[in-house]
Amino acid sequence: MTEKEWMRPLSLRERQLALLIADGLTNREMAEKLGLSVYTVRNEVGRILRKLKAKNRSQIAYAVGRRS
Repeated sequence: MTEKEWMRPLSLRERQLALLIADGLTNREMAEKLGLSVYTVRNEVGRILRKLKAKNRSQIAYAVGRRS
């Protein structure tokens, strides 16, 4: 999957979070970095998993093309 292919189904916020997941950040770290609640981040991560048909965060990192 190319970089553009994985990005297509994601919103701008979801793309941003996917990159942070690939960098190895936790939900709490992403929430603090972006000024969001942990619950918002958790919900967004769930959407990313569904949209990318990924089973876990490692698969998101793989789709992004980064290894955490």
